[in-house]
Amino acid sequence: MNNLSPQLQESINYIKYLVDKNGPEIYDYQKLDYTLQIIGQSIKEESIPTDYLNQIRSYFGVAFSKETMQGFAYTKPHGYAGDYEIIERIYDWYLSTDERCAKWDIYWQNHQAARAVRNRVKYFQQSLTDTLNDLNRVTKGKRKINILNLASGPSRIIFNFLSNNEHLAKVVHIDCVELDENAIAFSKKRTAKYAGSLHYIHKNVFKFLPEKNYDVIWSSGLFDYFDDGVFIKLMSRFFEYLNPGGRIIIGNFSPKTMSRHYMELFDWKLFYRSESQLINLGKKFANRNDILYVEAEEENANLFLNIIKSKM
Repeated sequence: MNNLSPQLQESINYIKYLVDKNGPEIYDYQKLDYTLQIIGQSIKEESIPTDYLNQIRSYFGVAFSKETMQGFAYTKPHGYAGDYEIIERIYDWYLSTDERCAKWDIYWQNHQAARAVRNRVKYFQQSLTDTLNDLNRVTKGKRKINILNLASGPSRIIFNFLSNNEHLAKVVHIDCVELDENAIAFSKKRTAKYAGSLHYIHKNVFKFLPEKNYDVIWSSGLFDYFDDGVFIKLMSRFFEYLNPGGRIIIGNFSPKTMSRHYMELFDWKLFYRSESQLINLGKKFANRNDILYVEAEEENANLFLNIIKSKM
């Protein structure tokens, strides 16, 4: 490759070295993170031509095939980034059985973004449990607690929540809006035991118009694919269907996420937002008396905008 900076050329050579030895060992992680940061910064600054970038990806060979986590993310067999299957693979700690790929998967699964995705389950488990217990005390079981889940994916969060809260499974009704039919089929099989509490809606979120109001609206990994304008437009619409006293929870990766450069190598692009940016976006559609705050999972990589709608 010509016309590349010495630093970038050295980074490419290091990738080749790791591929030749079938992936990184733990002692390689720090240097590999730094190498990916250099490549990622070059991508961001558009200082590396597209054909060169594609050539870098080609050096990985089978380690960039869909048999690996990074290759699955890049090839996008379901047609889009962050599909239900790769999220499920993250939850399950998927590791390839091919010795040329396994070390790359171990590296992926130990990266901050993967740890943060797994932490979503715990975060929503606690957040939903607290929220719904409070709502159940208010409704006294006289009506169902209506929940809207936007882009439900593999439904791991829903399944874990219901499995650990059998008493709440009887008093909730969850509408799951999902565009991918394969994700819905997968989720229906997983959550069959709770079919009476769940309704899967095969619909694009932009075309979905609710037929009722909700007590909780949540989305764990959808809104960081949208720019600010789309974020506000979509949430303004759904906010109108939130009951007074109800809660919205929206997940979004932080700009401080250390996996960002790695993710952009395999073309997984997000809109990263800080706590203050999320609050400011929330203020665009929330009312003055509503309560807005941001929480994070244990890695502080995945942030969650919470909005409690005023009862006034």
